[in-house]
Amino acid sequence: MAYWAGLSSEESFVAAKEIDPLDMWPALGFVMLVDVVDDGADFRFRVYGSAIAQSVELDVTGKLMSEVPWKGVVMDFFYAVYRAVLIRPEPLYTEHEPPTTIGVKLWHRLMLPLMDEDRKVCRVLVGNVPGEWRKPVKEGSV
Repeated sequence: MAYWAGLSSEESFVAAKEIDPLDMWPALGFVMLVDVVDDGADFRFRVYGSAIAQSVELDVTGKLMSEVPWKGVVMDFFYAVYRAVLIRPEPLYTEHEPPTTIGVKLWHRLMLPLMDEDRKVCRVLVGNVPGEWRKPVKEGSV
């Protein structure tokens, strides 16, 4: 949050071109950069942190949100919170419980809007940090 807030003198306006991943190198494993596609009809994972990918056993860098294998309520939640940042371009903090097949009980997510030249949200800078760990339940097991 401090990194994002320090990039602009205007409240809640940070240009996407101001982001330098090297400035965030200690946290990069927990960082996502998510591009807005078709005014929020979909989203593309431009960067998907290595620590996140390791936690969910899947790297979705370069993929559209609609292409990832997660389905149901968790995807409805993801679309809703990303679209909320488009509607109200300000920081948004969420916590969510992933499916039991994921070895994390709770994800802490800070979503920070990034703007284009027209002051429209074009990308979201996301810090996604796992909470307590658990043994994942493999699909099809009881």
